[in-house]
Amino acid sequence: MAYLKHPLVPLFCSLLICACATAQLTPEQAALRATTPTMAAAQPNRHQGKSVEWGGLLIATHNRQNHTLIEILAYPLRSNGRPNLGDQSLGRFLAIRAGYLEPLEFTAGRQLTVIGPITGTRQGRVGEGDYIYPTIEAGKLQLWPREAPGRTPRLRFGIGVGSGGGGFGAGIGF
Repeated sequence: MAYLKHPLVPLFCSLLICACATAQLTPEQAALRATTPTMAAAQPNRHQGKSVEWGGLLIATHNRQNHTLIEILAYPLRSNGRPNLGDQSLGRFLAIRAGYLEPLEFTAGRQLTVIGPITGTRQGRVGEGDYIYPTIEAGKLQLWPREAPGRTPRLRFGIGVGSGGGGFGAGIGF
């Protein structure tokens, strides 16, 4: 129990508590995320010109003569801006970026976050159904690194008794 009186124990405990706390959004981030693609599609005139931060799963990339059109299935964003694919989707949207984007990098299945103003809506189709896509000017793009399938980072603690070595052990694994 003498280790509890060590002067670094309170500091370590404080750091551990801070590391486990959920990150809060800044007021600017919260404002950028307040309008969803579904809201923008339903009331385009009300939301046009408003800057948003949307992200999700990239569905398709279409290069045109002077711009690239990116179709995205939107998801809520984590505090770091990465789409949370475990949540319910928020509808689809189109991000328009001036110039050319490489379709082999911006390929279906990648996660993408976009910041820019809402520019209106476009009529389209999803399967055989009509769809109204809200559109945004992609001022800032964040293409997220691919995650290894089925790999979730985990922190594990363990204490065990081994045979053959005759000793006790403790460890932390990732």
